[in-house]
Amino acid sequence: MDMSELAERLRREGFNSLFYCIGPGYGRLADGYALDKAGDLFEWFYVERGQKGQVERSFASEDEACRFAYEALAQNKWARSHMVKMFESEREAAELAHALSLEGIHSEIDRIPYGGLDDPRFRVFVYGADVFKIKNPTD
Repeated sequence: MDMSELAERLRREGFNSLFYCIGPGYGRLADGYALDKAGDLFEWFYVERGQKGQVERSFASEDEACRFAYEALAQNKWARSHMVKMFESEREAAELAHALSLEGIHSEIDRIPYGGLDDPRFRVFVYGADVFKIKNPTD
């Protein structure tokens, strides 16, 4: 597998490109993992605020690097996560999650302190290729 094949596989399987970068351009990431070629090596590293961190693994083989990157991303739940919608009401989030389940789509709800502890928001996430099944998720 080469990097273009890996990038296409990740796209096809519904990985969220906000959490990874294959090839140049990792500066667009807020936080996530990247695989890029540096000289004769392929490097796997974490990006934070668009800045390249310490190289975690180096590979001489593009195929080995791509297989490692795929497995690493596949084990990371957030690499496949897609926020469908955010609500002020937990009830509304639960209603959407229920509607998604009726369509055979697994979802999860989390709670974040949006405007502080007394101002929570409830986010609904789907994973992987299920994101392609959703119609007008922000309506």
